[in-house]
Amino acid sequence: MGSERWDRWLPIYFNFSLPVPSVTWLDVESKKMSEPFYNQTIRNLRLAPSTSERTTGIEELVQIAASFPSIDPACIIFHVSRCGSTLLTNAFKAGGECTTLSEASVIESLIRENTFQGIALGVEGADNIRALLLRAVVSLYTACFGLPVVIKAHTANILRISHMRSVWPSVPFIVNVRNPIEVIASNLAGPADWLKTILAPYDEENVFGFTGPETRQMSMEEYCARGLGRFLKAAHRDLDDRCWVLDYQHMNLANIYKAAQLINLEMPDTHAKQIASAFQTYSKDPAAIRIHVDDRDWKLSNAPVSVRRLAAQWTLEPYQKLLEASIFSL
Repeated sequence: MGSERWDRWLPIYFNFSLPVPSVTWLDVESKKMSEPFYNQTIRNLRLAPSTSERTTGIEELVQIAASFPSIDPACIIFHVSRCGSTLLTNAFKAGGECTTLSEASVIESLIRENTFQGIALGVEGADNIRALLLRAVVSLYTACFGLPVVIKAHTANILRISHMRSVWPSVPFIVNVRNPIEVIASNLAGPADWLKTILAPYDEENVFGFTGPETRQMSMEEYCARGLGRFLKAAHRDLDDRCWVLDYQHMNLANIYKAAQLINLEMPDTHAKQIASAFQTYSKDPAAIRIHVDDRDWKLSNAPVSVRRLAAQWTLEPYQKLLEASIFSL
């Protein structure tokens, strides 16, 4: 089980079902995480005819990871959705000096609060195993590609910044935010996964702690505004001297380079053209063909009065506090 046998194999899926939790590995050979989202890349790799997979136990993953240097991620990005976080990871990746794990299922499955539900570990045991596996996964991806790892979490995990900080207390975090009216307008036009949690079972609390009876009394607009407010409050609560706020209006080349410098990420001048091109195409397009369109003015001018009122009621105060804490500017 030496490292030379595993330097091109990556864990891509955890199965914590009893009786024996397992992990699925993928042979990536020399391929890179090229698509905007991790799951897009993994899906494409698994469809390739020459791709191989293996399954091992969790303990074997920890042993394999221990044969490689233990390295922290370069940065973890949290965001409120529709706020430029994918653009940020694309720009970092275009710099050529990092591997981005954007909303990666292999990471997200470990962050979720109920990951180890039904396994007799106790709270302390679950937290310890979560940290052990997260560190192991990052070390394996770093070793495979020979580059620092940048993680972009799913939107709802902005509620769990403190949990991630407990795993990586010295790793820099970036929190992406945006004018709440624009975020609400975007999500109402095409709901993100976190907004769909309004449909959670009636007898269960959802991701925000709302009960079924509470959510059934809310319109989609109100639920969106109140949920976004919870995201913003959580981010402000967990800010520290290694956690920086980057607003969408400040997303420009100068601030991309500033952010890279803050997280000690190399952005060579030889990649300047590729980095600039990340701003010219739609960030979520795997083919990088669709042209980026700045829709801020349209969203603000077309937002109905009800959205403006709800945004002011539930999001304005925490959003303004986050802006005041930001070190980035136009």
